[in-house]
Amino acid sequence: MELHNWRTWIGQQSLDIFVVNEWNKYFSKDSNYIASQELLKPFYSHIYFGKQNKWIYNGIATNFELDNVKQVNWEGDYYAVIGELKVGDKVVHVISTHIPWQKQWHDKSMQELIAQLKQYEYSFAWAT
Repeated sequence: MELHNWRTWIGQQSLDIFVVNEWNKYFSKDSNYIASQELLKPFYSHIYFGKQNKWIYNGIATNFELDNVKQVNWEGDYYAVIGELKVGDKVVHVISTHIPWQKQWHDKSMQELIAQLKQYEYSFAWAT
């Protein structure tokens, strides 16, 4: 039932770009359903994920093809997934990131994210 509700909600949003943070490979506690197959594949033709760390990871789902998709690492196991979307003659950098909340890593990672964003003329970032 819950899987159906989430799939329905994602479909109703009709988002061109769906950015996820702290994504879990499996939807269910008993690992019966692979979340990206059940929730993203029905709606998005391009799904980009970073490295899976301790069951969770970040990603971008879209029907647009992203170029030069890469992972930029922060402190600990935290990182950003960054891809380039060509819009006319402009390049928009689409970013999915989760910034560490731990005191010893937070400020440095925020500064690294700001430095990363300064490299781009246009960007769309989802950070948690």
